[in-house]
Order: sequence, then C-alpha cells, then structure tokens
Amino acid sequence: MNQFARGVFRTTLLILLIGSVCGLVLGPSSFAQVPDSTRIVVGAVPDSLAEADILVASDTVAVQAVVRAPLAESPEFDSYVVSDSTSFARPVRRAELNLPSLLGSEAGVFHFEFGTLGWPESVSIEGGDPNRTMLLLDGLEMDDLITGRPRYELLPYATLQSVGLIKSGAGFESGVAAYTNPYSAPTPQTDLRYRSGANGLTYIDAVHVQNRSLNSLGAGTKLQLLASYSGSAHTGDYPGSRLETARQLQGRIRLQRPGWSIELYELYNKHLVGAHGGVHATNDIYDSIYFRFGATVDDVNAQRGTIRNDLRLTYRRFIASNPTTVSAGWSTQRLTFADGGLKDSVDIRVSRFSASFRQPVDVGNHAFVIDLFASTDQYVGGRAANRPEDESRYRYDLVLRDSFIVKGIGVNTSLGAHSDDGRIFPSALAKFGLRPVSLSATYSGIRSQWFDVRGLGTAFHPLKKKPEINQLRLAVTVTQAWESGRLTLTGFYINTDSQFILHQGSQGANQAGLTDAYTRAGGYLDLTFSPSGVGGLYGSVKPTFIADISPNKISELSTYEKSMPGFWIEGRIGIRRLLFKGDMNLDFSVRGSWSESMRGRVLDQQSGLLFLQDFDALKLDAAPRLDLVAEAGIKSATLFFSYENFLYGNNTGTGISFVPYYPVPARRFRFGLFWPIAD
Repeated sequence: MNQFARGVFRTTLLILLIGSVCGLVLGPSSFAQVPDSTRIVVGAVPDSLAEADILVASDTVAVQAVVRAPLAESPEFDSYVVSDSTSFARPVRRAELNLPSLLGSEAGVFHFEFGTLGWPESVSIEGGDPNRTMLLLDGLEMDDLITGRPRYELLPYATLQSVGLIKSGAGFESGVAAYTNPYSAPTPQTDLRYRSGANGLTYIDAVHVQNRSLNSLGAGTKLQLLASYSGSAHTGDYPGSRLETARQLQGRIRLQRPGWSIELYELYNKHLVGAHGGVHATNDIYDSIYFRFGATVDDVNAQRGTIRNDLRLTYRRFIASNPTTVSAGWSTQRLTFADGGLKDSVDIRVSRFSASFRQPVDVGNHAFVIDLFASTDQYVGGRAANRPEDESRYRYDLVLRDSFIVKGIGVNTSLGAHSDDGRIFPSALAKFGLRPVSLSATYSGIRSQWFDVRGLGTAFHPLKKKPEINQLRLAVTVTQAWESGRLTLTGFYINTDSQFILHQGSQGANQAGLTDAYTRAGGYLDLTFSPSGVGGLYGSVKPTFIADISPNKISELSTYEKSMPGFWIEGRIGIRRLLFKGDMNLDFSVRGSWSESMRGRVLDQQSGLLFLQDFDALKLDAAPRLDLVAEAGIKSATLFFSYENFLYGNNTGTGISFVPYYPVPARRFRFGLFWPIAD
C-alpha cells in the first residue's frame, strides 16, 4: 500500500471512528426536544463548514443563519428548509442564462460575463477574487480540483432548489451555496427544461424522480430514485468559442428507515469548449456586436476540456431531533488543453478522497454543531510542464458552531482549526442581531490551491512557495421591511494581510504574485418594492460601491482594484398580472445595469482562470445595459422570453460588457421552457 493509499485509509477511518463514537456518546438523553416553533440553528444544512448568508425573519431577532424546521417523528429528507437572502425561487424557472447571471443581479455581487454558454464566467462577492469563490452543492465542493476556480457550469442546474451567498467562510474568502431539490412528493415526477437562442444556443435537461414505499423491508421504509440528463451546445460569437460537448449525468438513491437513512449520489460532467487566445483590436465597426475590439481571433483551434466525476455516500442517524451525518466522497477530474501542438498542451488528472462528520447538539438555549472534514488529493503529472511528477495534498478542518438568543439578541459564533497541507490556521466568527441591525466579524486563514505553486503549461510562472493569507471581515447590516417593500443596507470592511493575484505579462509570460496588505471597504443597498397582492407594479434598485483603502497602493493592488468598477448599479421595474382566470401568471420586466469604467480581466486559455491585465490595458468606458424579460407561469409550467442588451444599435447608448475582448452579444433573443410533469 503506497503512501497516498495509506493516507486515504487513515483519513476515512479517523472520520468514521469519530462519527461513530460521537453518535454513541451523544445519545438521545443528551438532546433537548425540539419545540413546536421553528428555531434558529447555524449550519443545519450540510454545507461543508459554512452557512449561506440567510436572513431569518423574526419580530425581535435579525441574524444570519439557516432555518431548521421541526423534525417529525420519522424525519423526511426535506426537513431542512433553506430560506436564502437571494430569494431565488427555483433557479430553473428563471430567465437568466446561468447561475453567475442569477447571482450578478444581487447587491454586492459583480458578474464577470462572457455571454457564451460553457465559458468560465464568475462573480466577485464584495470585491473578492472571482477565481477563489467557494462553490458548494449540498456541501460537496464544486471548485476545480486543479485551479480552485468555481465550476458553475458543472452544477445540476435543473435540480437546484435554492441558492445562498456566503459572505465569509472558514478557510475561504467568500462562496456560493447551492441546494438540490429534495423531491419528496409521493407521485413520480418528470422535469423538462429547454432553452434556445442565437448562434446555436441550445440547452436541454430531463429529470425523473420516484419515491416508493417499501413496507416489505419494514414499516416506514422509503426509497427514492433520481436520474437526470443535461446537454447543451453553443456556436458562440467568435471563431474558437464553440461549446463542442456539454453532457451531464446525475443519479441519486436514497433509502430511509425510521431513525436512519443512507444516500448514494453521483454527478458526471464532460465539457469540451473552444479556448481561443483573444480578439485583436481593430478600427472596424461591426453591426452584430458593440465595442468588439475587432474580430480577428488567435488560436481558433484551441480547446479546453474537463471530465469530472463526483461520487458521495452519506449516512444519517436520527437521534431525537438532531441527525448525525457521516459522508465519504470520491471526486476525479481530468483537465486538458490543446492548441494543435504539443508545446502548450496540458493534460493532468486529480483524484480526491474526502470524509466528513456533522453532529448538532442542543444544550439548553444553545444549539451547537460539530463539523469535521478531511480530504486528500492525488495529482497525476502529465503535460503540465511546471510540475510533471505526481503529488499529494492533505487537508483537515474542525469547526464548532453555537447559536443562541440572549435578551432578544440573536448570537451566532464559530471557532475552527484547519490544516492546509501542513499549514495550520484558525477561524473565528461572531454575529449579533437585534432588529433592524446585525453585526458580524470573521477572521480566517485562506486555503491555497495546487495551482498557486505548480501552475499549468509553459507560459506561467507560479509562486515559489505556498501563500499563507489571512482575512478579516467586519460588516453591519440594517434591514427595514414594510407591507409593500424592503430595504437592506450593508457596509463592510475587509482586510487581507496579502493578496494573491494572477497577472497577464506584457510578453505573454503570465505569473502569480503576492502583494502587500490589501484593504477594501464598501457598501450596497437593496431596495425592493412589490404589491401585497398577486399582481401589480414592482421594482428594485441595488447600487454597490467599493474602494481600495490600503495604506500602500502599489501597482499590483491598483491593477487588482481597477479590474472591476468602483461603483455599479442593478435595477429592474416590472408588472405582474393574473390572466385567463388565473391560469397564467405573467411577469414582464425591464432590467438594467450600469457600471463605472474599468479594465476588467482576461481569460487564461489553459486554466480557465480570469487574469489581471497589463498595467497599460485599454479601459472599458462606463455604459448602460438594458434587457426585456417576460416570464409566464401557465399551470405548473414556466415560459420565458428575453431580449438582451437591446440598447446597442440605437441612439440611446452604446453598452459595454464586463469583460474586455469578449462582450456579451447585442440584441440577443432567448426562449426557454420549464415543464414539471407529475406522472
């Protein structure tokens, strides 16, 4: 047995042993009974050492937490109710192209957009690095196993139930937590989703779920079977940007008995997308797209591919009101890049074994949650020129959370100890809420990625040693709600003792670097108004500003700051109407955005990361963008039509995209249908 296999065995055995001991020691007598009313509990949803930024509605308390509904005597899988601050009602029913587009409509979130299906879009939360946003799917980490970037395109979008923002986490800057639909209806269900648009944009999803009672195996035994397929294609707006292959298979088997349950989950993705090397600037004018920087494309034959498989086994034992959860996972990924020659090609494989344990413990007024997580990665060297030999990485996390109410003030706290491949660092969180104000403070080390010191390909210079970064975040939120609207104002201060950057060199030699301490502060407003009934006029406005207040503004920090605007604003105004005796619920809206000038980021062909540009890069001027969107609910189905960026070509404005060289298409029409069938 080699060293890697021994490490996997020890890690899994340690987690399972701790889980078994805690499950036996913390028996039913150790837990208080759940009252009839819903309580505030941090980390009730298994989301890997972080909870989404969720606002709990209460007359006296305003804290960021997860709502855990009372558990029945024989708990169902959907006993965990997620109510997130982003208020996304089934993302699959929304008109946005993808999850980053959906997140980009939220205050404090900036969307780095391509508008091309399959390309690596991302978001920056409160000015954070878009390459380092943690992405979680029911607690499963969906970041790239090699580069660490969030892989939004690999999520099972059709089965997502809700999405939440993580403004600060234990071991990472910020994140996005997505949760799948529990599908607890007793009747079989089939969900169909179809989307189409210009330049061959096609997206198809099919999900089928069955819940069966197996009383032959004992009273109360239930079995759920879920299978889904997703496929998409897009020619793209430039040569070399075509989405050649995008296939996804998902499966879930759940067996539930009174007192315990076991689940096997499988997610397979295969992506192959054009990865051209950029668009040359010319003075030509193109009617089909604005500020195009020309249409002469480098490396039109370049392609970047990903094959990813995630398998997870989860066991839950229900002790009184609190489930003990033990999971073991295996993820594999292969990243390839080829431009027609061997010189710049990349081919690397990674395997990750992980294990986790979670135990809520109620002691009086306190709701504790114990989280343990461990993983080990094995990198198989190939054509990844900077480090061809095989390597292993190890990671361990221990986090203890507490949630309680004292004198009407909601309090959430957590303490953590983390090991990142030998580096040991702490994390701490404290949140206090008393309507209409909540305060939070978070301090944590930031985990590094394999890519930081290994890199990919021949034209990238990684760091010489692993970065050790720590982050402090302070925030205050004021919320005021009334019958027909809501106002939320958030101010934040974030300090990192050094900032990791990826920089595009002037001679094509891309490199990683560490800056001095980086401090930013800002705020954002979310003002929403809507009628109290089922129809009428509604609207929202969401301005955000961010400023670099670092004591030493070196050139690298200035480049980082100017990669996104210091001020941007999102807003919409619309009207809802019930038509045809209530059979159709029509929602028509005009959605707009405006941002200050900026330099943006450029895409690295091989890794899919968004790099900072050279110091003398051309700026994008401030400009507006408007979309027309109609969403119609017909019985259980949802139709949508969108006409995007319709300002271009008119005298009302020019419209500029968020990412240089790759603007979103102008005047693009898209159509979509989501149809759930109970059969």
